[in-house]
Amino acid sequence: MQPALLNRLHQDHGRLARILEALESKAAECGSGARGEALDTLANLIDYIAEYPDAVHHPLEDRVFEHLTGKELSDQERQLLQANVVQHDQLTAATRKLVADIDSLLADSAAAGAALQADVDRYVGLQRQHMRYEEELVFPLALARFSEADWQRLTEADAEVHDPLFDQRLSRYESLYEYAVSDAVEPHRERH
Repeated sequence: MQPALLNRLHQDHGRLARILEALESKAAECGSGARGEALDTLANLIDYIAEYPDAVHHPLEDRVFEHLTGKELSDQERQLLQANVVQHDQLTAATRKLVADIDSLLADSAAAGAALQADVDRYVGLQRQHMRYEEELVFPLALARFSEADWQRLTEADAEVHDPLFDQRLSRYESLYEYAVSDAVEPHRERH
């Protein structure tokens, strides 16, 4: 049986895949000049990414990686973990760029739509590559090295944190939730 924390991380990746699809779709609309509801949804998507994947999900993974560094690992495995932490930093910086792009778009900057599209494409590519990296390399390493007690210790430290979009369904994300789970967003077909 797979540990609950690892199930949660897999579930987060699946949910984030839907968010990435929605992000691509809304960025394309806004890049083509759409505003109003499309821009509101795009801003909410980016806000959610900053609030949950960047501020909660990645730090949780970092705690898993930090715990892993206490295990017997090869130099290659240690490099794998360090590369993953660097990817988290890159994703956080890419999210900050998306926030700046939205601010420019809201200020009606003429070049903001093109910049936003390029930055969304970069972010989505980084995020998809990162999730594959974790799913295929890092999570199996944790599964191989951690005992049940290791997983329990990590799970207890994180018991009170919930996804504000999918678990808590905060009111500010209600329309985003409806959009993200609707048929308007097709889930990404690749394995994450």
